[in-house]
Amino acid sequence: MSNSRKQNFQQEIQKLIRNNAVFSYSEKVAVGSVNGGTVYTMLPAVRGFKYKLLDWTVIALGGTTAGGTSLIIKGTISGSATAVVTIALAQMARGVVNKAGSTATFQTDDAGLTDYLDKETGITVEANGTFTGATHFYVEIHYQLEKA
Repeated sequence: MSNSRKQNFQQEIQKLIRNNAVFSYSEKVAVGSVNGGTVYTMLPAVRGFKYKLLDWTVIALGGTTAGGTSLIIKGTISGSATAVVTIALAQMARGVVNKAGSTATFQTDDAGLTDYLDKETGITVEANGTFTGATHFYVEIHYQLEKA
């Protein structure tokens, strides 16, 4: 996400937050942006707010993945980067829709899905290992924000 887009994103969120709105954000993330432990920021930190992840969808695009062991959606809890969702390689076949509760995924019960993440921290995506085959991951996140 470009810096100007991130700034506009934060301004729009702060206008809507007073209504307990559910927000959605989706993006085609290039495999190279998450490979080898590279951290890709899906949702940047929002000054004065904290995220609660409500739902998510991940789809491998451009081919069936190989090489890596899992794709991880992370948030910060008690000052530590925490795997909120882990999707196993076995579920990353081209076009397979991975959603909350689907086979071969792991959701940390108290990590963002039932509690808010730390204030002024973002939500990131990264690979455990180096994926080949797929060109992109379609990642969709539904979330709420709360004033910290």
